[in-house]
Amino acid sequence: IDMLSHWSIKQNKIQNARLVSMHGLKSKTVIQSLMDAKKEGHDIKEVIMAVDNDKAGKDFIQTMKCFVDLKEDIPTNEKDWNDVRKKQVSEQQAKETTQPKKMKPIKEVERSV
Repeated sequence: IDMLSHWSIKQNKIQNARLVSMHGLKSKTVIQSLMDAKKEGHDIKEVIMAVDNDKAGKDFIQTMKCFVDLKEDIPTNEKDWNDVRKKQVSEQQAKETTQPKKMKPIKEVERSV
């Protein structure tokens, strides 16, 4: 769910990418995915780790930096990307309910009696 939440938040910035669910914080999954991409002939320009904003997520990034040159993408004000997405949706819904609905102008119709 976190991967899909991250994608839905960043989808306009993510192009020509392979999204990989890490099945928790499993370095083997990440490394295998990178090896598979290389075998398939893909040129890996950038690796971004989007993990939870907790000790486990931060420790995982530090461990992975020993194996892979990567950028980290950690939510700043929430625990995880799903919480960020839920907050976005909630704020959008609140905005939509507080804004007055625009009324369509009624066209006057001429009638002959």
